[in-house]
Amino acid sequence: MIEVECDQCGKTIKTYHCMIKNRKHHFCNRKCMGGWNSKNCIGENSNRWRGGAKEVNCDYCGKMFKKLKSQINRYKHHFCSHKCFNKYQIKQQIKVKCDYCDKIIKRIPHRIKKSKHHFCSYKCKNKWSINQIKVKCGFCGKTIKCMLYKIKKHKHHFCNNDCKDKFQKGENSPTWCDGLSREPYGLEFNNRLKEIIRKRDNFTCQECGVRSNGRKLDVHHIDYDKKNSNPSNLITLCISCNVKANFDRDDWTNYFQEKMMKNGVVK
Repeated sequence: MIEVECDQCGKTIKTYHCMIKNRKHHFCNRKCMGGWNSKNCIGENSNRWRGGAKEVNCDYCGKMFKKLKSQINRYKHHFCSHKCFNKYQIKQQIKVKCDYCDKIIKRIPHRIKKSKHHFCSYKCKNKWSINQIKVKCGFCGKTIKCMLYKIKKHKHHFCNNDCKDKFQKGENSPTWCDGLSREPYGLEFNNRLKEIIRKRDNFTCQECGVRSNGRKLDVHHIDYDKKNSNPSNLITLCISCNVKANFDRDDWTNYFQEKMMKNGVVK
């Protein structure tokens, strides 16, 4: 320990030798440090200095005020006070209809882009979400009540999970592809070929970029032909991306083929 003086009050304190080398200024407590910083750490000496401030015009009242360069580059609009900011938002509001009672309300543009549905109150929102319509179960034909947004979102509706599981079997399954999933893989598609494809793709998923961590990544057939084990038809994917690729197979084949062309695997 070495004795030094506090830069604010002049009191003698003891500090370690490494602290003297690492720090220019020393203080006996946080109050002295705060008092010294308030006097000396102003402008360019401040730790928050970002190139000074510039004069800009308020986007609502046109008043000139100073603002840091970092904040000017970060935001598109600038305001001298919260009052001007609130008045500017009120001025930019657009008229829309409530999705439940058709009452005309005003909303800010970024809220209109963010959400599809708009309501004048929480009562209308709750009534709209609870609003149910009678439909038939897609498996047993039983009449059930379903919410409006679910009817627009899904084609088939079910009274319980058992009917849903029974319906989504065979040809009605979203992953159905003329029963090709039960066909065996070709003899060429072995562990050695899989390891070559993983090494070619740097042991990373070519869709999300996840690296293999303990478990080996899957090797996916681009055209979904299990007997076509050509390296140009194989790509490395993680478990979640491999499951996603089972839906909308035509879109995924075109997508992966274009990706292989960009990577230079297919010429």
